[in-house]
Amino acid sequence: MDLPALSTGFSSDFIWNTASFFIMAVVGLSLNFIIASAYDTTVVGVFNQVYALYFLFSQFAAGGIHLSVLKNVSQFSGDDGTVAIILSSGITLSAIVAVAVCGLVFLTRGLFSALLGSPDVGLGILYSIPGLLLFSINKTILAYFNGMQHLRAYAVFQAVRFLAILLTLVLFVLFQVEGSATPAIFSVAEFVLFGLLLAYLFLVLHVELGSAPYHWYKKHLVFGIKAVLGNILLDVNTQVNVLVLGIFSSDLTVGIFSFAARFAEGFSQFPVVVRTIINPKITKAWYEESSNALEKLMDQYKKLTYKILIPFGILMIGGYPALGLLIHNGQIAESWGAFAIMMSGLLFSAGYLPFVMVFNQTGYPGHQTIYLLYFFLTNLVLNVLLVWLAGMYGAAIATGLTFVIQLFFFRKMVWFLLKVRV
Repeated sequence: MDLPALSTGFSSDFIWNTASFFIMAVVGLSLNFIIASAYDTTVVGVFNQVYALYFLFSQFAAGGIHLSVLKNVSQFSGDDGTVAIILSSGITLSAIVAVAVCGLVFLTRGLFSALLGSPDVGLGILYSIPGLLLFSINKTILAYFNGMQHLRAYAVFQAVRFLAILLTLVLFVLFQVEGSATPAIFSVAEFVLFGLLLAYLFLVLHVELGSAPYHWYKKHLVFGIKAVLGNILLDVNTQVNVLVLGIFSSDLTVGIFSFAARFAEGFSQFPVVVRTIINPKITKAWYEESSNALEKLMDQYKKLTYKILIPFGILMIGGYPALGLLIHNGQIAESWGAFAIMMSGLLFSAGYLPFVMVFNQTGYPGHQTIYLLYFFLTNLVLNVLLVWLAGMYGAAIATGLTFVIQLFFFRKMVWFLLKVRV
């Protein structure tokens, strides 16, 4: 099998998606700074708690349907008719599931507000609900781009989502919108992205959607049911430390920790760049070649990821306090220890993070959920215990340890199920 990481196609896709990643990372970090400057650290804490819940709700709204679209589009990418049916049924089903979830979130928003002891959290959830519906549909369309390896378009639209979030927040600040309303930036951004995705899909790619046979709806639904919990846990994993800390600590403490958490989360998204590129290749290698081809592919990407991320991560750890001095924000210095701890665990397992969706891509969504459930429960249990004992630093230690522990389970599971050594 050729070494795709050295090919021109890979290099181009990698550059585009890396650029998109940096835009998303910069925007993600900028949100906290802008909110802290325009409002205060308490609003930062409320915003990040709503942000974490929005992540959770959005994965329920997506229902795992996009994962079925990604896997099946990757597998049938040479058959335009089948691919169109896969996309059409996926969009329709995504919309139906999202409407139901949005209704439940609306009815239960007060429970989350009470749990976190913050009335503004409930109000923030309300403002973000319209974004949940469109997020689900947008995620399915983006999964189609990913599966078809339209990776430049995928990168551009991912960046557009975050740029729209940033621009909306800037407008909110300029027009002096209340701090409790800042989560509405997610709804505005998804609306903008939805319009652009449809324009590209129909006017540029000339995709024709039509009625799909019943069995494709059933196939998406069954796959989604098996995969949805795992996908929810994958995204929620990055928010567990903030949510648990929010239960045991004040909004101010969460706000301080959020600086470190968002920087670490931004770094953890870099392997997602590689994952975006490798997911369709995993499916092709598994279905069209052999387990040996898959093993070779994974080994190559593992080495490449470590080679890039270790020096970059060390540079981030060393430069983190200087950032606080540069922007005159002492709360960054307060969270440096937590950041260094989380980054240590991330760097240890970074080379394996691009493969976390390998079970979905090889047709084992149920096993994907088992792996990610283990990942999540490890993270949750460690955070509850260590946050209770050590507060903000306990959350950091729990997060770092989780990345280390899950790595060994992942390697054993890949060998047991796929007979691939990584």
